[in-house]
Amino acid sequence: MQKVISDSAFKTIRRIFSKMKKRYLIPGVIAVVHPFGKDLNFNPHVHCIVTEGGFTQDGKFVQLGNYIPYDLLHKEWKYVVLVELKKYFPKELIDFLFRKYVNGFAPNVNPLRISGRELAKYIGRYVRHPAIANSRIIAYNKEAVRFYYKDHSKQVHYKIMLADEFISAIIQHVPDKNFRA
Repeated sequence: MQKVISDSAFKTIRRIFSKMKKRYLIPGVIAVVHPFGKDLNFNPHVHCIVTEGGFTQDGKFVQLGNYIPYDLLHKEWKYVVLVELKKYFPKELIDFLFRKYVNGFAPNVNPLRISGRELAKYIGRYVRHPAIANSRIIAYNKEAVRFYYKDHSKQVHYKIMLADEFISAIIQHVPDKNFRA
């Protein structure tokens, strides 16, 4: 599933850039897939760093500009993800999701304009990001693990999981041997 998410992110960005400039463009994209959320629940998502334009088929770089239409982004992301998932899930489910999410899937977009050094740190943080940092584990008594996480509004939440459940939650996020997106 991680490859589907990664490939879908690239295809979506390529489709948007091409539609915006009315010509085929190949953007530069670094994508890091995270299969987990801050609370260790299954929450597959992708972090992307994207160039501000793309290359034409003859190798010319075309600058995009400062604005990506969010309506287009939402609809393209939904379309590409669901088309890719058709290979793995029943047609009825995919059709239901197309109907249910008429306005598309809402990605969280945070435009960053940072230096090369800051960008390298940012990429490194997401590439090596574990399912949970040791510093978030508060207690372990050989039966259960207590940890905390912060939601998007920075509110702290505490969670207790049985040790076996915690281990299961952690190892489900380990990619298969030799996995490449």
